Amino acid sequence: LLSLRDQLHEGFQGTGLELALLLPGDEEELGLRVAAVAQWCEGFLVGFGTGSANTHDKDLSPGIQEALSDLAAISQVATPENDGDEEEDMFEQVAEHCRMAALMIYTELVMRHQGKPAPSPQTPPTRH
Repeated sequence: LLSLRDQLHEGFQGTGLELALLLPGDEEELGLRVAAVAQWCEGFLVGFGTGSANTHDKDLSPGIQEALSDLAAISQVATPENDGDEEEDMFEQVAEHCRMAALMIYTELVMRHQGKPAPSPQTPPTRH
């Protein structure tokens, strides 16, 4: 598990192109992959909620709120009845949307805080 956590962290730290969602391969049936992306979204939301316990919705940008709302909706998706080319394409688009939403949330919340200068001490100026 620690190895997987480290891989995920490295994926977020890079350009974002390295981030791969841990989902079943393309050889698995579509229903299993759809259920897996729904579970991935649910897990992301649980992790986000746990890691941001003191953050209120009003403190989040509209973009993050929309991304979280999208992930919540995807976590409730039902498995498809058909598994044709159109459904495969839709799955790929949804999985990529999840990946980009996770990257956007990470970039805005984590990377933004890393780029801020350290707060200066609140000592009064010295008078000469």
